[in-house]
Amino acid sequence: MRALIDYEWPGNVRELENVIERGVVLSSGPVIGSDLLPGHITGRSFQDALLAHNPNASLFDITEEFERRIIIEKMERCNGNQTEAAEQFHIPLSTLNQKIKRLSIEIKKKSRE
Repeated sequence: MRALIDYEWPGNVRELENVIERGVVLSSGPVIGSDLLPGHITGRSFQDALLAHNPNASLFDITEEFERRIIIEKMERCNGNQTEAAEQFHIPLSTLNQKIKRLSIEIKKKSRE
């Protein structure tokens, strides 16, 4: 909570909304821990956050979580458009779809305002 209060929020309510939505998607429980907040808000690196979240995680677990977060972030930036995200990743759409399914990523399309 302290990190959310102390952050300046240059994107105002929309940025806060995106951070909370991202935390909800990544969280496996009812609480969004600081490890699920972006590093620019907490001041911690992504790697530090992953290791702090589960210090006994295997390389496979860490790699999978990293891939999940990257895909979620790209999908947010592309407003849920999988074709656009696949193009930006320079991978076939079918590959992105397989990764989304394997990583159990829920895709929410945002309306463009």
